Amino acid sequence: MRPRVLYVLGYGRSGSTMLGMALGQHPAMVNLGEISVLRTFVPGPTYVAPRVCGCLQPLDQCPYWTGVVRRLGSMEMLARPDIALSPTMGWRRYAPWLPEPSDDLSRWANAATALYEATIAEAGAEVAIDTSKGAQRAWWLWKSGEVDLTFIWLTRRLEGVIRSQLRHGESAFKTAVSWRLAQRQAAQVACAVERAGLRIPRISYERLTHEPRSVLGDILAHVGLPWDEAVLTPRPAHTIGGEHEGKHGGRLTIEASIRSRPPLPLNARLALKLLDSAPTEPIA
Repeated sequence: MRPRVLYVLGYGRSGSTMLGMALGQHPAMVNLGEISVLRTFVPGPTYVAPRVCGCLQPLDQCPYWTGVVRRLGSMEMLARPDIALSPTMGWRRYAPWLPEPSDDLSRWANAATALYEATIAEAGAEVAIDTSKGAQRAWWLWKSGEVDLTFIWLTRRLEGVIRSQLRHGESAFKTAVSWRLAQRQAAQVACAVERAGLRIPRISYERLTHEPRSVLGDILAHVGLPWDEAVLTPRPAHTIGGEHEGKHGGRLTIEASIRSRPPLPLNARLALKLLDSAPTEPIA
């Protein structure tokens, strides 16, 4: 039986950490976080300090991830090169006239499948949540056929993304360009997947924070799981990646931000004017 995975498409600073932490409280789901960056959390040559598990323990001391390691065989299995997309697979996603990277795809899909199976089994769950967001990873997971995939597409208005990035010292224009490209890439994946008969709901950050019960209920129904009140209380558990403040900032509910919104600087306003538009809807 193929492992069941809920994959969140989208762009950073769009609420995926909060969404994953909420859904991960459902007894049938385990929130893995951003599996695409897992290698940078593993102690050893690929480690990027000071990254730790959502439980604030290094992965080799975390009870959950050490359990996953026992199922896989060794800690090195979490950092193996084929856990991440190869450069060849990354750019071939945008060159559909070229043959698929069959050897790379098979090797990578087998590694991803083994990881999902181990994480689901260790949690005693039915569905793993992967909030990696990247369209390339989504595309090759789907093309491999090795994983029982369900998608949602998480969006946030560009102004909110820019405000969040500015607080972290990022460029407004670079953020706007990256956001726009990510929306286009997500739309391409959504169109292809929906043409094949699957449905990809579009979930907005703004609606999620204003109507969490309704939105989370829709997502659970989309996955085929019953409602559980626990999802209204996000917890970091053993998630990988995501903003530290978002995971450990003390907020235990999903709600709209009450942070003041000062005027944007001129360069940010120009970026919004040039690149802001509603993300393309998935086309069936």
